[in-house]
Amino acid sequence: MTSPGGEIILFRIIPAATQYNATLISRDKDYIVIQSQTDVPLDIRKGQHIAISCDDSECYTEVLGIESGILRLKKMWTETREYFRVDDVFPVIARKVPGTDTYRKSTIFCGYGIEIPDMEVPDDTIHPQLWKVLIDVNTKLGLILEMMRVEREGMKEAESKQVNISASGIRFIIQEKIAIDDVLEIRMLLPANPPVGILTHGKVVKMQETGNGEYDVGLSFVDIDEEVRDAIIQYTLKRQREIIRKQRQQRGTNV
Repeated sequence: MTSPGGEIILFRIIPAATQYNATLISRDKDYIVIQSQTDVPLDIRKGQHIAISCDDSECYTEVLGIESGILRLKKMWTETREYFRVDDVFPVIARKVPGTDTYRKSTIFCGYGIEIPDMEVPDDTIHPQLWKVLIDVNTKLGLILEMMRVEREGMKEAESKQVNISASGIRFIIQEKIAIDDVLEIRMLLPANPPVGILTHGKVVKMQETGNGEYDVGLSFVDIDEEVRDAIIQYTLKRQREIIRKQRQQRGTNV
């Protein structure tokens, strides 16, 4: 059933935190259509992800199309429901945080928003070939700094773990003895392009001893920064699409 529009809502382009006003045109269980009310030109493209704030919740959507400020969006999930979970294998380091320790702020320590810039030559005084060389050098320096950050956080030699992850928590095997309500510092390298390094914390909500000194633990993220959560959301959306694409390919070969 489609609900009538007219309601003023807020939206933001993930992963940015800036919110903009919009008018709700229509909404049903699968789709939302909104009219942007901002005078600021927004670079919104098909396939991007938009977070809609309304009804005391935040709904995560994917852009299906945009025309004259009208956005057609497909619902992914809302914050009031459990985030969907995906399975993967990537480097993870986890350690128990003593009760007397102060948490490090959750952060993205590498790989977020790094891309090769496409910048025009500023004026005629700079030769285009020289400008291209400067851009290439700047890009390479950025990548070197990213690798240094990865190494500084201990991720270069980190063990890859089989994980089950969502924007609300993560599950994996750990060798350190832990208990329910313990807090773990988690560093992980999400397999994006480029890889995204994340530091955050999780409280142990599930724990099962598997033998050989190993524990299967489920963690709920605590005090997680919204930018960090959005990075995980971006990764899980990408991973979900990969899984769906592989399933379709397998069905096609089995026909």
